[in-house]
Amino acid sequence: MPEGDIILKGLLGADLISFHIQEYAQHFAAACQYLLVDVEVDNPNLSWQGRTVRLTALPMGIDAQEWHERARSEEGEKKLEELRKKYKGRKVVFSLDRLDYTKGMPQRFEAIAAFLERYPGWRDKVVFVQIAVPSRGFEQYQVIQSQVEQLAGNIGGRFGSALDYQYRRVDPVELAAHYRLADVILSTSIKDGLCLIPKEAMATRDDGDAVVCIVSPFAGVSKELEEAFIVNPWDTLGMVRCLHRALNMPKRESGSMTTALRRRVNGNTTEGWALKTFSQLDEVCMMNR
Repeated sequence: MPEGDIILKGLLGADLISFHIQEYAQHFAAACQYLLVDVEVDNPNLSWQGRTVRLTALPMGIDAQEWHERARSEEGEKKLEELRKKYKGRKVVFSLDRLDYTKGMPQRFEAIAAFLERYPGWRDKVVFVQIAVPSRGFEQYQVIQSQVEQLAGNIGGRFGSALDYQYRRVDPVELAAHYRLADVILSTSIKDGLCLIPKEAMATRDDGDAVVCIVSPFAGVSKELEEAFIVNPWDTLGMVRCLHRALNMPKRESGSMTTALRRRVNGNTTEGWALKTFSQLDEVCMMNR
């Protein structure tokens, strides 16, 4: 990175630098040691020019209670019933992404096509619902949009209504209804700092609900939601096998997964995340007095 040392020096003006996962904090510390002089690292602290900077991993939480209540609001219940009628008789695999080259939609669509080819018996029993939220109008986003729409069209031509691709924005209440309906949450970005989608989805559910969560190892959330299925989005066969396992998973097992994941989500709310952040900030500020 050009002038990387200048960027690092600017960041080290802070007392606390918080990352989503420990791996990111370690990479930052290594970059500082490589590009700057007289940097000392004593985890979780970094010393430079007479100051201590705390490097910490605090994955961002969500307002889990708000998502749970939103899904059960009058409007949320109405939308859920509409979705149940729309997808009646099929299992639902739900994905939500901003239309971005980091979100892995082409890889996901290739895996969906391979799954439907390998398991033809599922073609009328499952629907893959993909909501792609419009991104900013840069050229690279237009390229990925064209690629994704072509893949979606090919799947529709070969397998009928097994893929419901929607390019649009979605309001939080409707999104909560989609989360609550889904049998599988499929969130497989090729690079994502954290990704809150799986957390939001689990927050809308109840303990014991039969829903399976699939996440990418290249998203920070995979280090937090340890009970989820983790699959490499570049591994098409691995994705196919994971989808097959998820769709055939006994309710008792998927219910246990949901309960465990909900505990993690409810144990790291927005409020809890903020309190932990300010607690660490107070500690390092005392050290720098």
